[in-house]
Amino acid sequence: MEMETGQDLMMLIGAYYIPKHNPSKPLGDDAYFFSHEAQVMGVADGVGGWARKGIDAGKYARLLMRNAEDSVEDCRPHDVDPRRLLVESFMNTTEVEGSSTACIVSLAGDLLRAANLGDSGFMVIRGGKTFYKTEAQQHSFNYPYQIGWRHSTNIGSPEEAEDIVLGVEVGDVIVLGTDGLFDNVFEEDIEKIVGLCLEKNDPPEIMARKLAGTAVKNSLEDKTTPFEVAAYDAGVGHFGGKYDDVTVLVACVCDSIFGI
Repeated sequence: MEMETGQDLMMLIGAYYIPKHNPSKPLGDDAYFFSHEAQVMGVADGVGGWARKGIDAGKYARLLMRNAEDSVEDCRPHDVDPRRLLVESFMNTTEVEGSSTACIVSLAGDLLRAANLGDSGFMVIRGGKTFYKTEAQQHSFNYPYQIGWRHSTNIGSPEEAEDIVLGVEVGDVIVLGTDGLFDNVFEEDIEKIVGLCLEKNDPPEIMARKLAGTAVKNSLEDKTTPFEVAAYDAGVGHFGGKYDDVTVLVACVCDSIFGI
């Protein structure tokens, strides 16, 4: 079903990725894509537990995102349905083992649509404050919903992804990231960093770099983090951050300049 959209807006997108230091797996477990032409962006986070079986789940995440990018190559914004795109990418990702979380966000007109599965996610900042933030989908603490190799057991379906529809405005900032960001940086600190970047007229890729750098810094320090708080709430003993791959995409919403 095609949804009505109002004002003709677009996302200006920038990305930054910092993989964990691991010489045996230098690309890490995260992956992302974005397309200005199709007005869509996505992240995937390969589930690290596969390493115990000698499997690099980052390969699955990268192929999933590559297939998503290929699927929208000739699309216009109004053609993109994040859930359908996630399902199609999943169906095409059959060559490698592993599993991954995923979050895909698109914009057509002034309507933001998303499909979110697992503990990656996004937030929309409006006027310096969080207007919307996804909730992580988890079976239990640190055990997110995931999709993956279809011969695996206990792997979910892309149909379990949460569908999200929001109206956005000029000046909104969308921060999309893997759990490496949201486990290590509190919501109010993300708001603060974005605000300072806007004051300096930093482009989206600089915002993404600063957010990713802050996440990595916090993950290595003995300070309270969202991951520590979540662990406490789950009755799990953990102090400080969670050292992890960190992927951040920042999209600034503005009037469409290309008539896309």
